[in-house]
Amino acid sequence: MKTKLVILILISIIVTGSFSFAQNENDKKFVVVLDAGHGGKDPGNLGNGYKEKDIALKVVLDIGKEIEKNKRYKVIYT
Repeated sequence: MKTKLVILILISIIVTGSFSFAQNENDKKFVVVLDAGHGGKDPGNLGNGYKEKDIALKVVLDIGKEIEKNKRYKVIYT
């Protein structure tokens, strides 16, 4: 599971980066909107003491943190 998560994160960063060059012709920041998908009263799936909303939020925050290292991107969290 952890290996699949790392692969998913890396693919997301690579795909996002490949589109940024076409969008940055005027030195504008490329905007990336990240949404964890669960929250509030909807915890998503529950299993083995974990809530899907907590895992999804951690993944989104980790991906956003990596993307924000590149100053060409602006990350918006929903």
